[in-house]
This record gives sequence, structure tokens and C-alpha cells, in this order.
Amino acid sequence: MAATPPSAHYQLGDWLVQPELLCVNKGSETHTLEPRVMDLLVYFCEHPGVVLSRDELVESVWGSVVTDNALSRAVAIIRKALGDNKDNPAYIATLSKKGYRLIASVEKVPLVNEHSPTLATPSSIAPSPTKNASRSTYAYLMVAVLTLFIAVWLLVNHKQVRSYRMIQASIPLTSLKGNELEPAYSPDGRWLAFAYLGADKNHWDIFLQDLSTGAVKPLTQMQGDERAPSWSPDGDRVAFHYVRDGQCQFMTISLSNLETQIIAPCHPSSLSADIEWGRDNNEVYFTDTETDVGQYKVYRYSLATGKRELLTNPKLAGRGDYRLSISADRTQLAFLRNHQWDSTKILTLDLNTLVETERFDVTHVLFGLSWDAQSSGLIFVGDNGQLVHLPESAAEAQTLTASGVELHSPALSPDGKFIAVSAGAMRHADIWSGELSADDQQAVHLSPLIQSSRADKIARQNRLNDIAFVSDRSGLNQIWLRSHNGNERQLSAFNRVVNITHLDWSPNNKTIAFSVNGHIHLLDASTADMHTLPIINHYAINPTWSNDGQSVLFASNAEGDWQIWRLSLDAKSLTRLTQSGGFIARENTDASAIYYSQYHRSGLWLKPVTSKPEVRDEVELIADFHPSGTYYDWALSGDSIFYAQARQDGTTAIMEHHLTTKQTTERLTIEQSHWFDFSVAPNTPVMLMSKTSRSESGIIAYPFE
Repeated sequence: MAATPPSAHYQLGDWLVQPELLCVNKGSETHTLEPRVMDLLVYFCEHPGVVLSRDELVESVWGSVVTDNALSRAVAIIRKALGDNKDNPAYIATLSKKGYRLIASVEKVPLVNEHSPTLATPSSIAPSPTKNASRSTYAYLMVAVLTLFIAVWLLVNHKQVRSYRMIQASIPLTSLKGNELEPAYSPDGRWLAFAYLGADKNHWDIFLQDLSTGAVKPLTQMQGDERAPSWSPDGDRVAFHYVRDGQCQFMTISLSNLETQIIAPCHPSSLSADIEWGRDNNEVYFTDTETDVGQYKVYRYSLATGKRELLTNPKLAGRGDYRLSISADRTQLAFLRNHQWDSTKILTLDLNTLVETERFDVTHVLFGLSWDAQSSGLIFVGDNGQLVHLPESAAEAQTLTASGVELHSPALSPDGKFIAVSAGAMRHADIWSGELSADDQQAVHLSPLIQSSRADKIARQNRLNDIAFVSDRSGLNQIWLRSHNGNERQLSAFNRVVNITHLDWSPNNKTIAFSVNGHIHLLDASTADMHTLPIINHYAINPTWSNDGQSVLFASNAEGDWQIWRLSLDAKSLTRLTQSGGFIARENTDASAIYYSQYHRSGLWLKPVTSKPEVRDEVELIADFHPSGTYYDWALSGDSIFYAQARQDGTTAIMEHHLTTKQTTERLTIEQSHWFDFSVAPNTPVMLMSKTSRSESGIIAYPFE
């Protein structure tokens, strides 16, 4: 979660600042702020009238090295939200060479009384060393806020009609420093299990929160990653997914004696596997895959006999079946089916007849779902980025929330009154840049270039030094432009969740090609006009421009597997360029051949583009490297190809392969978990990299009745 405390609001002039909702309100006017921007506003509210230096603000709010532009941008966003004027300020004044000062009146508005007793905490779990606030204070906050909120909410909504109106407020549940995901209620509703990655940790653990007191305790503290907690029907055990050093297992831990037990092995590449307890204490369901690029499938497993039974076999292209949720009556299993890599189908499986039913389709990748209390409707994050409820047999889902933060992994409480959900960025990323020295033995030194409190990634620079990149800083993924003068502005205007994984500038530096849900779009960087290329009967991804700008290369699986195709923009004609697989391609200097990677095979390949049958099938392996976790991990610039080479020690090396001399040198080493994407500018020795850092996410509860 953001560092702002949820225990108070602030009356700032005419505006009410609500940190836990990331918004400021004045009458009917509401503005949503980014988490880091809200942190900055709260810091101002906590220090009214005090001159705050830029260094103090950066250290207190960001806690890391950021550019001056990041602070200036955040202040500008606050001023815009408050209707403030930099030259004639009513809220935040700029003091030349000194910093900023909050000049408006501010009053802290407490949400609760601080003198309520707490309940006792069970002693069967070891104390948590990460909790900074006192147990009594936090326990009171939890009990008082929950009690007050439920009482008011029930008073306002006393009717028995289930209209599921828009939820206007949320209740913070967890407040640990780091990432808190995948909440799961115990059958009696007393405990909340969740996956936790501490700010100073390198692996995930399962934690428990006692909802009657607010106390948080570690449940598992192993040396690997423990994820996807699921409660046994009797509430005594928690099943989870465990990965460490190439080992993958499904395990359980008992709450009564903390003993762990291995249920079943899983494939080492099953990093996104899920597990759900079944109809009784001797049955579980889990997802598993057999290869690095294979599809996930759903299995049923008997703890009594060890029988493993395959239940689903997805036929659609994509990663297959992943997240699971069992209904309250334990007769149905809901699961997510990834198709075409950036869309999700929601299906249910009758556990008696094993009949699949497709319930809904969303145009983005989901990270979880939950049943409603009637075991008929489903709750998930819709295309608008908000929680939605899909009743049984309904054609449309009803929006439940209007949150300004990213939501994922919903879980309904056993009494059906609350939805616990993880809120906040799953991954924070900034864009860094570094100059490639002519001396290829010299390592690249990166420094921050584009920063916000959200995920900035997939940066591509054109020949005019303008940079297109993807960011969710405005709430949803959008394409942004950073001009060569440093100004940043949003280009796209998607009103739903989209997955943008690749950008490419046209040779004339005017148009950006990208794909969303199998359609290739061209975006004018000057006017922000966008149109879709007429590619029929193809699921098209990874577009790149030809050298002359007259055609676009792309990957399509229209004929059973990914191949490289070319679309002529003038003739609107399609030509297939590869026969043995292709995922992303670029033309060589004279356009006589293409460099390309494949989905099912490692390495980078060269293939002539010609109609001569004796030549067109010749294929040459240029660089043999294993993908480092992304299939967009190579770049072509001048006479060199740059690619990412994964290593067994957990690092990734960025290598430069000279096409003329055939020599390969290492230019950069980085932790695998610390980068997302890289690119190299076409005409200048500049490398851009999306470097990830620890984001903050926590678990909140929405009333649902």
C-alpha cells in the first residue's frame, strides 16, 4: 500500500483529502491521484506552513533517487487537482531555491477514537517482526472502522433488494510494507491468508491476519516463493504453491502445529500455478504446465490415493487455464482461460458432471476471480479496470467500484458481505537510459529518465530522440510520448484495460505501430489519431515497420502456429515470410532478409526474403540465446544485434553481437527480477530499459450486500 496512513482525512481549504481512496473531493467534484502523488499531498498536509526542500520531499516520499521532473510533475498534478495557480497560489507556493510550502489552511479529520481496547491474539503463530504500529492501535482501527462502516452501510442500505449499487468506499485491511496479494478468507471468516513480499525480501511468504484483532502473523517462512493460499474446508490447513531453485511443489501447512506436507510436484516452469481446495479435506484442484511455453491445465488430485486426473485441455492459442475459485457450495470450479495471450475467458466446471461452461470474455489478462455468495454469480476485474459482478445467466457484468488504483485477486468473505481485493500496482517500473560507448568492452551505466509512481515501460526512441512508452499513470495502460525537449503527454485514450507489449516507430518518425487484442493499430504522434490496419482472419501481434515504411511485419498464428507475415500498406496484400515459426522480425539493412525470433525455439535467426525457391528456405542461426522471461528481448541497431541472455545465477546479461565481425560482447548485467524490457535507439548509441522496483500493494475490503 501507499505510505499514507488510513486513520485520518484532511480538510485542505475547500477540499477533503481521502488518502485511502486516493482522491480529493469538493462537493460533487472528485479528482483521483496517483499513489505517490497522494503520498506527497499527505506530507504537505502533515507539514503546513513549513518550507520543505526538494531533497526532503524526495527522501521522505520517494525514498530513492528520482529526477527533478518527478517531483515537479507530482506538484503540478496536485495543483491541477486543487485548481491551484503556480503564479498566484492558494495551496502550494514555490519558494525559489528553497522548495515548497503549503499555505492553505489544513485540519486533520480523525476517522476513529484512539482509546478502544483490543482483543487477545492467538499464540499458535509466531509474532510478526515487520509490524511497526502497536498491536492495540491497529486492532482498534480495524474493529472500530469495520464496526462503524458496517453500521452506517446497513443503515443506509436496509432494503432487502440486491441491487449491488456502486460501492463508494473501502476499508483497509493490511498495511505491511511491500506487496500483499491473493487474499483468501478462512471458512469461519476469522482469518485472512495472503501472499506477502516484504520490502526487504526476495521471496514470497504466506501471512495470516486475524480479522477480529487486526494482528498479522507469518504462516510460512521458507526459502522459496509461497503463493496462492487456499483454505481446507475444515479451516485447519492452508494449501499453497511453492517454487525454489527449479523445484515446484504444491504443499499444505497446518495451523494447529505448523507442520508442512508436500501434496504433489509440479513442472519447474509452473511459476503461475494455482491451487484450490476441493469438495472435502482429501481433494484439491491445481493448474500445471509441462513445458516453458506449454499451456496450463486443470487437474484434480486425491490426497488419500495420490490419483492425479486431468480435467481440462484448452484448444485455444495462449497460456491455457490458470486461476481457480471454488463455489461456496463446493459444487463448481471457476477458472480463467488465457487465449491469444492478452485476453481471458471465464469458465465454470461442474464438479459432478465435469461439464465446462463459458461464462464471460474480457479483453485483458485477469489475475483472479471469486464466486458470489449464491454460488451462481462471479466477481472479477472488468475491462474498465474495476470490480464487476456477473450474475448467473447475465449477458453483462455490473460495475461495483470506482477505484483510482489497480485492483486484482478478489475474494468474497464467507458471509458474502465483503470483497477482499489487492489494491495497488503489482509492479512499479521506471525507464532508465544509458549511453553505449564505442568501446564495446565498457559496461553501460544507466540512470533514470522517465519516472512516475506507476509502471512506465516499453520505451522506444525514434531518430528525432522522441520516446514513445507505455504507462498506467493515468489509471489504465496508455501510450505516452516524451518529446526530445523533455515534455511528456498522453497519446492514446483507451477506456478499458489493454495489454500493450510492443511499440515500433515508422522510419519517418511520425507513426507508432502497436497491437491490442490481435489488431494492429497505427498512432500518429502529432495528432494522436489512430486507425486499425485491415488484417482479416489473423490474430496479429508484434508489428515492426519495413525500412521504407511501406509495409508492416507482424506475427500471426492464423495457420496453427506463430509465423511472420508482411502487410503492404499500399496494395493491402499479405505475404507469409516464414515457414518454421516466427514471433518478432526486423528487416536487415538492404531489406533482402529478416532477422527474427521464434516462440518455441531459442535463438535469433536470419532468413532471405526472396521468391527464388533455392534461396528462400535458407535459415541461419545468428545468436543462440535462451529467452530471459520475455520474447521481446532483442534489438537491432546499426551493425549490431543486442539480446538478453538469462543466466542460472539469477542475472541477465545484455549482449552485443556484431554482424560484421561476428564477435559478441557483454554490455550490461542486471538482476532478472529488476528489468522488464529494453531497446536500443536506431541512430544514437542509447539504450533504454524499463527497470522494476518494489511497488506497494495492500488488501482492502469493499462491502458487498
